[in-house]
Amino acid sequence: MESFQPYYEFTTVSEEPEPNHLYDLKAKLDERQVYLKSEIDGLAKIYFNPTTRMTARTQSRLYSFIDPAVDRYKAKEPEQEKEEFKKSLRTWTNLYSFLAQIMPFQEPEFEKFYVYAKLLLTKLPKRDISESLKLVDEVAMEYYRLQKIKEGSIDLITGEAGELNGMSEAGIKRAKEEKAPLSEIIDVLNERFGTEFEEADRLFFEQIEAELVEDATLRQQAKVNSLIPLNTHLKRCLSTN
Repeated sequence: MESFQPYYEFTTVSEEPEPNHLYDLKAKLDERQVYLKSEIDGLAKIYFNPTTRMTARTQSRLYSFIDPAVDRYKAKEPEQEKEEFKKSLRTWTNLYSFLAQIMPFQEPEFEKFYVYAKLLLTKLPKRDISESLKLVDEVAMEYYRLQKIKEGSIDLITGEAGELNGMSEAGIKRAKEEKAPLSEIIDVLNERFGTEFEEADRLFFEQIEAELVEDATLRQQAKVNSLIPLNTHLKRCLSTN
């Protein structure tokens, strides 16, 4: 019931996939310097050639453009950075595959990179046994048995809309929110805005927080943005107080 209810009558997506995220994530992948554009172009020239026949020799030529990237990947440190690259690369290919089905892309470089990335993912070292056991299309089912274990009905709720989570910033790692003592925050404010706050001014900051909570503009921004631009409001409160 929990699985079917969101799709029963009316289903919405909380946040629609943003095509620009493809560009942002691609830029993050480029920064890792694992692959070269010349390697992507070289592979695409063979892969998209209508006269190319997929033989063992052709496959070997395609891998010749992949292997240098695999070597660079292996040389990366630390291990966490390599895993982040692999995860982001897989996220990019999945997102592009999805978006390419529902909207026209006038971006040939994306199509070339998609083919290159899919092949590169098959060659990158596997970290654990779960990755090593991904069989993709190498297994054919020979036996199957269907057994009824229960009979009944599911009482789905009418008049209730379902909501699915959309893909927005997947594959891009954001810095963890850091906390600091109030005394350090006061020092930063004094240095940045030329103020002269002290520990005794704690009540002042609580008043600022109350003003921000009551600010209608800020409340509206909070409804539509995951990251609220507080700097403008903070500067305004500092200048008026």
